[in-house]
Amino acid sequence: MSLEQQSREYWNKKAPEWVDQKPLAELASAVQHYVKNYVNDILPTIPDNFPILDLGTGSGTNKYFDESIISRVIGLDISDEMLRLNIIEKKVNSVMNKTLPIKDNSIGLITSIFTMRYQSRIDHIKMFDEFARVLVPGGRILLIDANNNNYDLQLSTFDVDQYAEICHAYGYTLINTQKDKTFSTGGYHDGWGNTYGEQRGYINVFCATKPIDFKPRDLSDQQIFKYVNPVGYEADIIRVREMRHGGF
Repeated sequence: MSLEQQSREYWNKKAPEWVDQKPLAELASAVQHYVKNYVNDILPTIPDNFPILDLGTGSGTNKYFDESIISRVIGLDISDEMLRLNIIEKKVNSVMNKTLPIKDNSIGLITSIFTMRYQSRIDHIKMFDEFARVLVPGGRILLIDANNNNYDLQLSTFDVDQYAEICHAYGYTLINTQKDKTFSTGGYHDGWGNTYGEQRGYINVFCATKPIDFKPRDLSDQQIFKYVNPVGYEADIIRVREMRHGGF
């Protein structure tokens, strides 16, 4: 079974409990208002109200978007069962690490919330390349995740410094990075009719933009090797060269 098939099967099985497990829902909701703040801060900067592409959108347990903008969100996920449970109307059943089924220069904001860890570092290279293709000039990327190593199917860690380095090499403009930002919530109402108790944790944030005058740059084999190699993931320069010159 391929990794793609394994992932699809895994997340299809996880979808019901992702919705039904209260502790998981509470933790997700504890994070969501912090994520919402980042999203809402970015929204006024998106050119001409272009759509939002949410990668790994899941079942909708994580309500990161206000109801007022949910109609602008395109939810992409590998799991058709996750998408079935999600309230988002515009849904795309697809993987994140291949050519996205999205038109060139059509997206104003790309979000990936707690999903980059499930892609390998070589996948990240392809994804940043695809982000540049689908984003409109001036469009933005918002990536949020925790930097830990204990999740099923996890292939990489979330390192904002390395993201910044590779994005700068590509030609993006860095907007903001935050490492190990603490979130702590007392009882609060999430805006969707639910009230939750106190939750604590840490998140990392990466935000960049595709400049108006964006000119994509070709990364060298050495730059890619440096990115994929720091903790031993797919650490083989031959694999990198095969990827670059033989296709992703």
